[in-house]
Amino acid sequence: MKTWIVLFLVGVLMLQPGLAQDEDSAFSDSDFDLELPADDLELDLDITTPVVRRDWEFYGFFQTDLGRSISKEDGSPTLAKFRATLNLTFDYNLTRDWKLKLNGSGFYDFAYGINGRDKYTTETLETYEKEVEMKDTYVEGDLGSGFSLKVGRQIIAWGESDATQINDMANPRDNREIGMVELEDARIPVTSSFISWTGNDWRLDFAAIHEYRSNKIAPEGSEFDPLTTMRSKGINIAEEELPENGGEWTARIQKSLNGADIALYASDTFNDAFYLDFESLVVTGGNAQLTVRPKHQKVNSVGVSANKVLGSLLFKGEIAFKEGMMYQRSDLTSQIQAAVKSGSLTISTTQEKKQLQNMLGLEYMGFSDLTLTMELNRTLIMDWEENLTNAEDTYFSFSSVTHQALNDTLTNRFVWIHYTDDGGDVYRWTADYDLIDGLNIAGGVVLYHSPKSDSLMEPFKNNDRLTLSSRYSF
Repeated sequence: MKTWIVLFLVGVLMLQPGLAQDEDSAFSDSDFDLELPADDLELDLDITTPVVRRDWEFYGFFQTDLGRSISKEDGSPTLAKFRATLNLTFDYNLTRDWKLKLNGSGFYDFAYGINGRDKYTTETLETYEKEVEMKDTYVEGDLGSGFSLKVGRQIIAWGESDATQINDMANPRDNREIGMVELEDARIPVTSSFISWTGNDWRLDFAAIHEYRSNKIAPEGSEFDPLTTMRSKGINIAEEELPENGGEWTARIQKSLNGADIALYASDTFNDAFYLDFESLVVTGGNAQLTVRPKHQKVNSVGVSANKVLGSLLFKGEIAFKEGMMYQRSDLTSQIQAAVKSGSLTISTTQEKKQLQNMLGLEYMGFSDLTLTMELNRTLIMDWEENLTNAEDTYFSFSSVTHQALNDTLTNRFVWIHYTDDGGDVYRWTADYDLIDGLNIAGGVVLYHSPKSDSLMEPFKNNDRLTLSSRYSF
């Protein structure tokens, strides 16, 4: 059934009007050949009215999001989301060269009250029902001689990949709804001091990160809980341990060439994704209770990215070498048995390894109003061992088709994420339409495919969802 839905959506994209049309003018030049006598041209201009320069600007948007589950088999509520979001921004020009930006956002989801709050865990309600936070909030300005400075909560988006985090090490991600949002919308701002120098075709960037924020993940009992499999095995998950702030930095050197860009990266940051460290092993009678605690490891990373435009094609790629990556072990059962026999009650749940990540991709814009994007992402664990849960060499692909129609007021976008070795797939189609100035409506569908019981997408196979949203910008 999902395959037919996917084929239908691709067909919709390809049948949209204007895919390859040349729009000839309906009028000739002669239709507008109007001559007026020079004597009749009298202009009454008032140039004495002063131009008022406003030093501030206030704007934002109000958005509603509806989501309906279409694959639930356990009798849980089908109304997955009924969220109202308010986003407000205030810009103020402190001086000619310095600017203040304040941005905050908050939402409330009525779905939980409608469905009955007693149907959800406390953690689920705390994560999804409501939220208020400051987002992009900073001061930025020109220091002179090519230098600029930005201090505050901000997003530092680096690298070429549209699908994953390779050299983009500054900002964590919002992973509470896996596969539902684009990477650019999933970044979480962090407080940092960002200094840049630009000269000729060179750019140097350095960011000192003052605030640690980990990836936002779905909590226990929610439909996108990434630890569902471990919980089902009886493993207890303790509260996450966050590292102390300070000591994180990331840097970039970028060179622009003829139709190309190349950049070098280096960073020393905590991994925004946690690993599960051993906490305790308690034996009661013949039962052993293992408790693990989510923690974050410091990661050193160096990398390169590049892009090149050739006609209608954009070639892109990046690579990063990382030290300090923690991987979970798969031999916990045998370790627990040995620990119980010896009486040590201590096991090792992780191993530290080096990692190599790379991406090759291209974008094609040779069709009218149509953009094709393809990426192949690879992760290689160096000095891999068989007792790791992760495979030595893993791949996933990211493909998208974006089509503009109706004078760019309608945007259709189809995204396909495929994990090799039977990891599964995510299909997402959205259609955005600018109804009138300031008002946008959108609808779509997200489908999850799991080919077998131990697939990466298996915990989310029943989370297929229809979406509908509206946004009013002011």
